[in-house]
Amino acid sequence: MNFAYLTLSLLLSSCSASIRGSFNENHNRHLKHSGSSNDGGAVTVRDGDCEICSRNNKDNKPTSLMIQYSSNGVNSYYQNANKATCTEGTYPSSTTISVDGFGDFDVSDGDTFVLNGHFGAETTFEIEDSDSCMFHTSCSVPLVAGDQIGPFLILGSDEICSSGGEEEDSECVICDESNKVRPEFLTVRYHADGANSKYQNENKASCRSGSYPNQSTITAEGQTFDVSDGEIFSLYPRGDRFDAETDFTWSDSNTECYIHTSCSVPLVVGDRIGPFEILAGNDCEISSEIPSQTPSAAPSMMPSEKPSTQPSGSPSGSPSVLPSFMPSDKPSSMPSSKPSSVPSDIPSQAPSDSCIEAEVRRLAGNKVVVDIAFSYNDKGPVASDWVGLYPCEDENLTPPFSKEPAIWAYTCYNRNCRFEPFANGVRNFTFDDATVPNFGTQGIYNKLEDIIAEKPGCYVALLNRIDGDSPPPYYNICIGNEIELY
Repeated sequence: MNFAYLTLSLLLSSCSASIRGSFNENHNRHLKHSGSSNDGGAVTVRDGDCEICSRNNKDNKPTSLMIQYSSNGVNSYYQNANKATCTEGTYPSSTTISVDGFGDFDVSDGDTFVLNGHFGAETTFEIEDSDSCMFHTSCSVPLVAGDQIGPFLILGSDEICSSGGEEEDSECVICDESNKVRPEFLTVRYHADGANSKYQNENKASCRSGSYPNQSTITAEGQTFDVSDGEIFSLYPRGDRFDAETDFTWSDSNTECYIHTSCSVPLVVGDRIGPFEILAGNDCEISSEIPSQTPSAAPSMMPSEKPSTQPSGSPSGSPSVLPSFMPSDKPSSMPSSKPSSVPSDIPSQAPSDSCIEAEVRRLAGNKVVVDIAFSYNDKGPVASDWVGLYPCEDENLTPPFSKEPAIWAYTCYNRNCRFEPFANGVRNFTFDDATVPNFGTQGIYNKLEDIIAEKPGCYVALLNRIDGDSPPPYYNICIGNEIELY
């Protein structure tokens, strides 16, 4: 399928003449005599130019062309007026260009775009607020990187005469046509001001430039994200891999759009696809843009021998990120509703707040699933964090909930993501016997149907963190509400 993609100009910041000197001389072709030849015969390629193809060199007929737009059109050095009607003159400083079979491109002076697909004898450009024009692309006359044909400066082709450049080389391709390993996750930054992708045109990505809500709730791949301008989140596929298109829906508007995730067109770190800036996926990431997912130090599980009994003279104005495990040496004047008969020598793992909720749903055939929603970006989420359902009575253990859960899954839910570099602290998923990973229901753990059949009753959802070698008690981040499984 033909496709094209648009990219802002990263290669050129000076006049077109500087480009003609920027191509590596190793790309130059030696042709027979000096001067241009518009009948397609041999010509001498100017110093700094690079021949993509010609009548005597048709093996390199391109399947892609990178072009820079200029409002100051000039006549081609290699294609005369019989072969190219794109000629010298003044063109719009900003316009939309339609290229049949390749797509539409919004360009301004200096912007670049790429045509990717099959080229016929002539390629025609419909320029909004201007006349249409064409130039020859069958190679019967030279097609040369460094030549400007009307408003179009030929920069190169993927196959040959690619000008490269440090900025282009620094971009990391998550996947593309030559590397169709779909990402296991995508980390993106949300922008209220959308932009057109450099690599995915409107036929591949309906997420385009424009205004998007500054704050909203977005649903994608069965996950829900509360986002605001500049916020980063990680998206995981609903199943084993992303589909060809990944759809995004905004809850508070009629907005919805999709991006292409099958790798038939590039997914590139740094690319803006509508409101979504791609930050990471597969082995690519912008490390400076992504917050560390690892806490600065592991929390201590043992209290000090002599805990402080007096408050600081200048107490902190905000609570610590994670709950304190420091017991007081003086009990509260008000007993807990369920006091332990013997004081514990291990600190209680009571959280500072509740950041997780659970809700039971009954499906057709009386099948039970449990919806989980959590939000704890302020607590430094890591990929090894996990959610478990515990019998409510385990709160009476010393310390509370110091047994293994009845059923559990990592916060990414559908796989073992314990050692992945990124974690999403705002997400929802559903405990469902049909989708929960085997490690969360086998051995000492159970499926929901077995819990209901063998030990129905009150359960509570806990968001936990593995500490050390991971025996219980686990480091508890927060405790959710109670639910009934029956």
